[in-house]
Amino acid sequence: MDELIQGMQTALPSAAQARLDPAAALDSFVRFHIRATVEAPEATRIDTHELRALDAENLSRVAHRQDAILARLETVVAMGVEAGVFSVSHIRVETAALMAMLRSVADWYAPDGPLTAEDLEDIHADLALRAVGAA
Repeated sequence: MDELIQGMQTALPSAAQARLDPAAALDSFVRFHIRATVEAPEATRIDTHELRALDAENLSRVAHRQDAILARLETVVAMGVEAGVFSVSHIRVETAALMAMLRSVADWYAPDGPLTAEDLEDIHADLALRAVGAA
């Protein structure tokens, strides 16, 4: 998941770009997160479900990563609301719900199943955009 944070800095639109096209920024965020989860599902599961087993140092590191990811998504959603492109009643709740949806993929996705990683990206990007009232 360290790679997720590092990759996020280069793969996702900058705040200025997100302000110009929040829907594209959300689409990019979702696709990047799904791709990272599919490539490293065990890391996502540990970061999501196994926090109680971590020592204080690793718990702090994981919490920092999770906060950074959530803050990035919250910024994108807030910019969409500010631009009038998204319609949500509560940015923090919407962002938490989107993250829960994205993180859950690691619990059920099977690479040998009927959906490809690209299928998951398409489906989840559509779900996220509809959830914020953009689609």
